[in-house]
Amino acid sequence: MPETPSERLERRRAERAAHRKRARQRRFRIGCSAFIILILLAFVGIGIRMIQVSQNTQEMEAEKKPAISVTIDEGEAVGDIANKLEKEGVIKNAGLFKFYVRLKNEGADFKAGTHLFAENMPMKAVIKELKNASGGGVGIVKVLVREGSTLDQIAESVEEATGVSKKDFKAAVTDEALIQKLVDRHPDLLKEVAGKDDVRYTLEGYLFPATYDYNLKEGIPSLITQMVDKCAEVVAPFEADIQATGHTVNEIMAMASLIEKEGVTPEDRKKISSVFYNRIAQGMPIQSDISVLYALGTHKEMVTFKDLEVDSPYNLYKNQGLPPGPMNSPSEEAIDAAVHPADTNFIYFYADLKTGKVYFTDDYDQHLAWQKEYEKNGTIAG
Repeated sequence: MPETPSERLERRRAERAAHRKRARQRRFRIGCSAFIILILLAFVGIGIRMIQVSQNTQEMEAEKKPAISVTIDEGEAVGDIANKLEKEGVIKNAGLFKFYVRLKNEGADFKAGTHLFAENMPMKAVIKELKNASGGGVGIVKVLVREGSTLDQIAESVEEATGVSKKDFKAAVTDEALIQKLVDRHPDLLKEVAGKDDVRYTLEGYLFPATYDYNLKEGIPSLITQMVDKCAEVVAPFEADIQATGHTVNEIMAMASLIEKEGVTPEDRKKISSVFYNRIAQGMPIQSDISVLYALGTHKEMVTFKDLEVDSPYNLYKNQGLPPGPMNSPSEEAIDAAVHPADTNFIYFYADLKTGKVYFTDDYDQHLAWQKEYEKNGTIAG
């Protein structure tokens, strides 16, 4: 029997109502799914943030305390290792440590044996130590000081490698008692700079660039002593030649720190050295951007005219001669160039950053021509 108009209308109303109901249910399911995903993402974000906060808190709370010895058994699970570390005070939260290890996909190469840790050590430093093979390397962390590093940059490298905060490292490296011990240990190297009151850091430039073993049992003062000992060892063979130049050790180290940043090849460094000495001899300021950046305490790609006005004894645009002391840790090659400059009449140089070639001259007009060519073309044809 065919539908009547009223029955057909009622059926269509029912179908539309059912469709709206299914649509509402579908939107509800999608909304629930999205909400659950957002909740999960929030939990992950909170977990990562908790790790970051914990990591930062550990670094801030790390103190100079005796090393903690923890023995890890062969095949021991990460969870058990985490519980041991928490119990001994190496970490604050075993659960966070396990989550961090999983997040970083670590743990497979943790080594059995007795490991040494500092109290409240950052998780990344704990993991690094757990990867050390049992034996002579246990409790030893490698610290790399790169050539041309400032003391502030060295503090960052130490923090990265050992977990000792930059603040704690700088407190140790500026400690008057430690400095005096080092001056007594290496008077020929440090006596002059230690007597200057216009240097930013007494030991700036005297923490020689090399790889060092940081021993958790001995602490940061021992690491700093290693760095200064290495500097004294490298400088010692130059002492007679330094005396022959008429310059002091501190002046040579200051010059070497400029050369370290301005030149790359041994030949260019010796020529750059001659430029700076020639400018000093003629009563001209050295005018090195490196000195301005150090005076500003920052790194910039371009130095502005305003930057050149910074009031600092390190600003070699405003002050003639050398800075009060070195501005970074120069390499042996840079020290050699400072002691043995090339024999030239050059008083200008311009570096083509694209090719790496450095152009030298005693003609200001030629210097300006190179500068204009570089600014126009991004390189110098030579």
